[in-house]
Amino acid sequence: MSGIVSDNQGRSSGLVKSAAASSDFKKLGQVTLSNEATASFDGLFTSDYNKYEMVGNGILPASNGGYYRFRVRASDADLTGSSYSNANARIYHDVNAENWWQARASGGSEDLNSGTTFWEAQGVGNKDSSSYLSSVKFTLFAPLQTTRHVAEFESISEDTTTMSKAYGAGVYHATTVLSGMTIYNSAGNMTGTFTLYGYVK
Repeated sequence: MSGIVSDNQGRSSGLVKSAAASSDFKKLGQVTLSNEATASFDGLFTSDYNKYEMVGNGILPASNGGYYRFRVRASDADLTGSSYSNANARIYHDVNAENWWQARASGGSEDLNSGTTFWEAQGVGNKDSSSYLSSVKFTLFAPLQTTRHVAEFESISEDTTTMSKAYGAGVYHATTVLSGMTIYNSAGNMTGTFTLYGYVK
């Protein structure tokens, strides 16, 4: 037996054969940063998709202590008005065997009636070291609708003594039709690769 495992489709040989990749999940674009401030995607939203996911892997910040922030875009520009609010939480783990789940009282705007200029996933501060690379995911739903917009985001980061996974859910209060999305590091530049995927309706 070869140990092949996947879609539960039994074979007379006793193997379980891998299913083909779904055509409903499509790569739409990719940006690679080298000590740069932001990764943005614009002009890729169409009526073919109802959910978009930006994934960042192997991210190295230029400075310690930052968190990843997210904005939406319209007409090839970030929307920087105070229309963003979000809830935040994190799973925490450290060298003293402390493990807990914590709702965050900071990071973006936690007041649904009073927004700020970004959404933020706040775990532990990102480390400027190739030994402690971080990863991030930003999901935006139905950006072409003309109502308030919702998103979710998460990041995994660590430093020399702690690590965490941060979770967030956000509302963009304006009813603008959106054309794109941006990620940046609150502490400055970063290096890494960011890929945008679309989910077919």
